[in-house]
Amino acid sequence: MGPLAIAALLATVTPPANADAVASAPARELSVMVGSGLYAIPDHGSLSMLWGPKVTVEYGAARGEHLWIDFGIGLTGGACMADFDGGCVLVSGAAFEPFGGIKVKTGGGGRWVAYAKLVAGAVLLEPDRQSWYGRGVSLRQGGGFRYMATRNVAVGFELTGLVAFGEFYVGTPGTGEITGLDAGFGLDARF
Repeated sequence: MGPLAIAALLATVTPPANADAVASAPARELSVMVGSGLYAIPDHGSLSMLWGPKVTVEYGAARGEHLWIDFGIGLTGGACMADFDGGCVLVSGAAFEPFGGIKVKTGGGGRWVAYAKLVAGAVLLEPDRQSWYGRGVSLRQGGGFRYMATRNVAVGFELTGLVAFGEFYVGTPGTGEITGLDAGFGLDARF
């Protein structure tokens, strides 16, 4: 069992240190992250990539002092670089990534909150030119921190990595792995 799973288990069975503070804290949040997304598909010694600006919108609901359930969608638009017949082709494209999972947050009444997240979902990479694509089942993990500007508004930074398994077409069809890396700054509204 990994450290994130152990932390999630402890968060669900450990009673809150300050039950009154937890009961009065906002139980839901809406997050908007803006940053950069990178996806890569290795294929027969070549590498096809999609890189560009990314917007992620998440909805979270508290399930205890530390454990949150998260659902969201990530959209990346940018440049696709694919290797065809020994030549590199640059075209525009997009990635679509719906997901759901858990977020484990640090407790306490301070202004800084750190968290780790583990979400599963799907990923679809589609360039404007239909000469390559990638789609699969994804697992994204990472973490970040938030600064609580007020009781209901926070700003922060997040870094996550993705691994997806599925099918792709880069000159020839195949199955395999899609990897990704995201970094972004965001704003949370809690209610």
